[in-house]
Amino acid sequence: MDTLRKKSLHFRLAHTYARFEVPANWDMNEGKWVETPTDFCSYARAVIAGIVIALCITLIGGIFASITIGDFIAWVSILITRGYFVEPEPGALITMIVSIIGTALYLFHKFMINIYKPWKEARRDRLAQEPIVIKEPTFLGTWYKSIKEKACFSIKFTE
Repeated sequence: MDTLRKKSLHFRLAHTYARFEVPANWDMNEGKWVETPTDFCSYARAVIAGIVIALCITLIGGIFASITIGDFIAWVSILITRGYFVEPEPGALITMIVSIIGTALYLFHKFMINIYKPWKEARRDRLAQEPIVIKEPTFLGTWYKSIKEKACFSIKFTE
């Protein structure tokens, strides 16, 4: 049985976008939920679905941003070249302002709080310890092994 980390990009993609949940059973002796192993094939499908959904969201957001931000840049360039104020279309201006503020808040939240801070703390802790020796297989290594052996084997997740 191979182990994969929960603090990895592929687990975040599968959990956030494809709603992958690690199966767990209630242990009466310990009085808590104990995670049970899952098969690698269902996890790989969840990771691929997460990648596709994230790419679709990025594509739709990019199209929306290019339409609204393009109008905003054109309006600013007209202001600069003419030297006097030109009224923008009200709907386009409101859409541009909302999309710029929303994008800035979303990027700040996702990057600074959810990704950058834990990564920086984990990296600092790893660098403070002795050199890193990779003992656990990576996601791509496990995927290649499952394709080569044509088998869906059990995996377990670690913190």
